[in-house]
Amino acid sequence: MRGISRRLALPVVGLGATALLLAACDTGDYTVRFVVGTDGLIINTTDAGSTWTPQASGVSVTLNGVAFAGTSNGCAVGDDATVVRTTDGSTWSGATTVPTTKELNAVDLSGNLIPEAPTNAAVSILPKYTAFAVGKSGTILYSADQCDTWTQQTSGTTKTLNGVSTGRCSCSAAWAVGDDGTILHTSNLGSTWSAQVSGVKSQLLAVSFATSNDGWAVGTGGVILATTNGGTTWTKQKSPTKRTLEGVAAADSTHAYAVGDDGVIVATSDGVTWTKQTTHTSTDLDSISTILDSPPAMFYSPANGDWHDAIAVGSGGLILMTQDGGATWTKSASGTKQNLEGAA
Repeated sequence: MRGISRRLALPVVGLGATALLLAACDTGDYTVRFVVGTDGLIINTTDAGSTWTPQASGVSVTLNGVAFAGTSNGCAVGDDATVVRTTDGSTWSGATTVPTTKELNAVDLSGNLIPEAPTNAAVSILPKYTAFAVGKSGTILYSADQCDTWTQQTSGTTKTLNGVSTGRCSCSAAWAVGDDGTILHTSNLGSTWSAQVSGVKSQLLAVSFATSNDGWAVGTGGVILATTNGGTTWTKQKSPTKRTLEGVAAADSTHAYAVGDDGVIVATSDGVTWTKQTTHTSTDLDSISTILDSPPAMFYSPANGDWHDAIAVGSGGLILMTQDGGATWTKSASGTKQNLEGAA
C-alpha cells in the first residue's frame, strides 16, 4: 500500500587528489527496477519492463515497501516485522536483527560518501548506508549497515506510520508520515524525532523528498502537501482528485508524481500545479518510483534516466511505465496477478 521513490547512480569522482565513492539513492537506472507485493513477491527487470523475473525472497508475507541504493543493494519490508535485503540485486536474505514485531509499511535506503571522505568534503561524513523503516504504533527503525542490523528509535507517537523518505543522498535528515496528519522529522539520523505541523487530519500514506528541502506528502481524500524548507512549513496544494493517494515520487524540486485508487496518477511540472494523467485503467495503484533529476552539488553525475521515467504498480499485478513524463503510460506484463505494493 505504500510507495517511495528515488534516484542516483554510484559514480566515483576526484576531489583534489582524493577519489570519492559517491552516493546512491534507489537504482538510479530506469532500466533496472524492483517490485514487491503479496506472498513475499519480488520481481525485477533489467530491460525497462520488457521482461520481469521473479526473485526468491525467502518469505511468504506481504512486502509493503522496497528501496535501493544503486542496482545491487536494496531492502524490502513487510508484515510481521519482515526485512529482507540483497547486496547483488538478485539474492535475498533476512536481516540479522529486527527489534520489533510490528508490521513495517515503508523503507528508504541511501548510500552515502564512504567514511574515508576528506575533511574538506562539502557534505557530512555519514555511514556508508543509511536506512529507515516505519510501521504500526509509531515504529521507526534505523540501519547503518545496508539493512542487516536495525535499532529501534523513539518516534514520540503511537500513530501508524505509513511512509518514510530521507533527504536524499548524503543527508542526515529524514521524514516519516502517518495517520491523522502525522509528520515527523529528524536532522540527526534519528537520534531525535520531532513533530512537524501538517495542517491536516488525513491519513498521510507516502512521502518523498527530492532534496533536503523539497518534498511532498500525500494521503486520503487526494490530499497533497508540499514543503520547500524541509518541513518547517507544509502547504496544502490543490489536488485534481478526491481519490486516496497511496504513493508519491519526487524527481526534483518541480517534478513529482502521485498515484492512488481507481488508477489515478497526478503529476506536477512546476512544483505547485497538479494535473491528472491518462492511465486507461481503474485498478488501484499503490506505489510509484521515478529517477532523481538534476542531482545537487559537484559530487553527483546524472543517473540513467530523469523525471520523464517512472513506474507505477498496483493491484492484480498491474505495472504501468512511462518514459515521457506521463504523457503516455504503458502496461508492462508483470507475469503475476498478485497485488504489487512497492516499487524502486
